[in-house]
Amino acid sequence: MQLKNIINKKSDLDFCKIKVFINSTFDYLVPNCKQEKSILEGNIISDLISKGNFISTQAILIKKKFMQAHLFDPKIPRLQDYDIILSMIPKVRISYTKKVLVELHIQKNSLTLSQEKLKKAIYILLNKNYNFNAEQKVNFVKYLTNISIAFFKKSSKKN
Repeated sequence: MQLKNIINKKSDLDFCKIKVFINSTFDYLVPNCKQEKSILEGNIISDLISKGNFISTQAILIKKKFMQAHLFDPKIPRLQDYDIILSMIPKVRISYTKKVLVELHIQKNSLTLSQEKLKKAIYILLNKNYNFNAEQKVNFVKYLTNISIAFFKKSSKKN
């Protein structure tokens, strides 16, 4: 299915829908309905920058030459897939397979749930030099600021 998209739509990267389970219980779909509507309207790049990542490395099929040029940054403790996708934006054509092909199971000790690793990742992402225009940079900073605010609200509730 994804390979057909890459061939038929002449894309370099195709991603599919993911069914996310937390502690073995179905929780949500990625992308969600609102994100999917925006994707189908052609807003993949602007939404990735301003609203966050909905393309997980578990759900992509990508041409080898692009993945070899964009390896995981070992300094980033979380959001590595987001970093890779952001670094590829100006270089790849992206398509979407509107079907669940991946199930993602998040366990209690998952990196995805680590607020401390998220804080460090946000700091690193803010200091990276992505190939964004001025409007995209503003939207990216706004998005990461919103994540940070949510992080601090969550942290303050625990204390």
